[in-house]
Amino acid sequence: MQPIAVIKLLLFCLLIQTSRATDSNDNIFAKALQAQKDSHYTEAIYLYESLKNKNLTSSALHNNLGLSYIGKQQTGKAILEFERALKSSANNKDALHNLEVAQKAVEEQYTIAKPLFFVRWWNGISKSMTSPGWAILFLIQISIGSAALCYWRISKKRTFLKAGIMLLILSLLPLIFGFQQKSFESSKNTAILIVGHAGLRQSPDLAEKESEIIHEGSKVEILKQEGLWVHIRLQNNLIGWIPVKMLERI
Repeated sequence: MQPIAVIKLLLFCLLIQTSRATDSNDNIFAKALQAQKDSHYTEAIYLYESLKNKNLTSSALHNNLGLSYIGKQQTGKAILEFERALKSSANNKDALHNLEVAQKAVEEQYTIAKPLFFVRWWNGISKSMTSPGWAILFLIQISIGSAALCYWRISKKRTFLKAGIMLLILSLLPLIFGFQQKSFESSKNTAILIVGHAGLRQSPDLAEKESEIIHEGSKVEILKQEGLWVHIRLQNNLIGWIPVKMLERI
């Protein structure tokens, strides 16, 4: 057999194998979705997790997995998956809605104080677009503002001067939101508490008295890890230690 024919045969076999693998993965996703619709949440979770283990993740997969965890009343893991869905695609409105519902359920169960309205409003705007989206909006505002100033230099009309200055000032907002969203998208140090509750300690020692109780679904920043313990910062800026097994990184 000629070398070219051998190469063609190998490429054909590779194409068939890849096609079968894709079909298999599509079938697994379809089975998981059907199991989820039939309220067979344990099966759905197993199938979705099997796809994750193959690194075949997507925003939709994380969102569906989160809903399956809700069905199993594992709210902490559900919030983790909704956060992962939004990290993969900030425009996933279903995941954003599901995250808000899950967080509200935790707040009502444990009577957790909500962040200030301004903080929730600011973070909500930041997550409404991806970092490239904010970058594009920034460039558009900068371009239009600069064009308005150039036209003012020619026409001497103060309207264009005011519009140009206003647009250049407002362009700082998408720049700030973009950096904030980029930090969230690329961060590997944020995590979610996946157990019912955990005691925050001032040193990595079970004998240490608990200074604060945090509840499942709480988002934390991991500062460092020492053995089986992690030093974390809560969203209210409290700092302490908890066992690493109680967390999963987003």
